[in-house]
Amino acid sequence: MQLVSRIRAALGTTLPLSVLFTHSTVAAMAGAVRDGRAQRTTLVPIRSEGTGPTSYWIHPVGGDVVCYRGLAQLLGMPVTGVQVPDGLGSSFGLDELADLYADAIADDATGPEVRIAGWSMGGVLALEVAERLAERGFAAAPVVALDLMEHPDEDHGEVSHAELLAWFARDVAHIAGAPDPLAGHDLAAEEDPAAVLTERLRLGGLLGPDTDDETIGALLARFTANSRALSGHRPGTYRAPAVLVRAADGASQDVTSAWAGHLKDLVAVHTLGGDHYSVLQPDRIERFASVVRASWDAEDH
Repeated sequence: MQLVSRIRAALGTTLPLSVLFTHSTVAAMAGAVRDGRAQRTTLVPIRSEGTGPTSYWIHPVGGDVVCYRGLAQLLGMPVTGVQVPDGLGSSFGLDELADLYADAIADDATGPEVRIAGWSMGGVLALEVAERLAERGFAAAPVVALDLMEHPDEDHGEVSHAELLAWFARDVAHIAGAPDPLAGHDLAAEEDPAAVLTERLRLGGLLGPDTDDETIGALLARFTANSRALSGHRPGTYRAPAVLVRAADGASQDVTSAWAGHLKDLVAVHTLGGDHYSVLQPDRIERFASVVRASWDAEDH
């Protein structure tokens, strides 16, 4: 978040984090602004080198794909991220996202086989997108779904704005390996919960002093819209082959088993050390990368 604000201060506009994958210098970013390429697009090339079909990695609840940057360097294949684009508004369903992403991948894919994966909400979307692509004649390698946390068969009910803000704070903190900045604070009792959230994030070192309200507002808007889309989704039965991967201290065995019950072609279930967030951290990510490579390499032999 701090980096986004620094870029905005330097260039006078807000750039999506994904622009860092394709524009590594300030001069290149400025060129993107001049040429009108500074908008969030659905597909984000993360790694162009490698062998085999491109793999498409769908965003978690935050809507961005920066979390896959380290993983992409370990897979040995082209990697494209799938992120929430500009222009969707503040209210949409998960099925609407899946339709949009299936269209984008179908237009981008260079062959009949597609590799689709995702972490958390991204895993749920990956299953939905694979179904849509199968209907169009694409042959899907096993979908890799990492640590699906939400029980597929339970009604999660309406989530309050304060609860969503608290979830956002935990998400930001855990990704950064920091403690929950709202521990001991009840946002529901606050007159301006968003202002309290921003203050606590800054006190916790999770926001820099130059992080502007526009940046925070955009992140919160995407997080909120995605959270509501996920909580309102009711999965059906998925026909595409799938590999479920759970973090030992992340998604429970009961939740993972419930997701397995929605799969007609469950290829494997893997349990990796770590929690929902640390499973993608540098000291653990190689193990997950090995599972991904093995899951897709098996289809090539």
